Amino acid sequence: MHTDFPTQPSYRTQREQFLAAASAAGATLTEYPHPLKGPFGEPLSTDVAVLGNPGAKRLLIALSGTHGVEGFYGSGCQIKWLQELGKRSLPADVAVVFVHLINPWGTAWLRRVNEDNIDLNRNHLNFQRPLPDNQAYAALHEIYACSELQGPERDRADALLDQQIREQGWPAVMSIVEGGQHSHADGLFYGGGGPG
Repeated sequence: MHTDFPTQPSYRTQREQFLAAASAAGATLTEYPHPLKGPFGEPLSTDVAVLGNPGAKRLLIALSGTHGVEGFYGSGCQIKWLQELGKRSLPADVAVVFVHLINPWGTAWLRRVNEDNIDLNRNHLNFQRPLPDNQAYAALHEIYACSELQGPERDRADALLDQQIREQGWPAVMSIVEGGQHSHADGLFYGGGGPG
């Protein structure tokens, strides 16, 4: 990670730094509380900072934390921008909107997904239409959903993974998994069954 950005402070520290930088830049702040708490009982929220004309026709929208654990870097970029450029005047028809930690639960708990195991990048769909179907994932689900780190269940999952890699190759297996899925709520790259 770049030396100007945090290595990985807590959610609380990151939020405090963002709010301080946004306030110092003169941004209008809005808090959207999350119903759950962080690992230390701390309240969670997504904060939105707006600089410039709120009725502007041209917007720069920058959000952080779609994948919660990755939010620390995005937050660091937002904080740095606010600290270094936030006091500069904007053209009358321009506003800058920072959505800070859109997945605060994932950030606080160091998870890529939200509290429902939903990968928000795979959740922006029209749920009135049929969801993408990744049938190939079903054969891999029990491998990746294995909760044991050792023992017979883990050995079985590892043997199944080895078999899949031999039969399909590692790139094909990873392509199936990374393609996302909407059928196994406890699985990897789960996109959800409705808006997350």
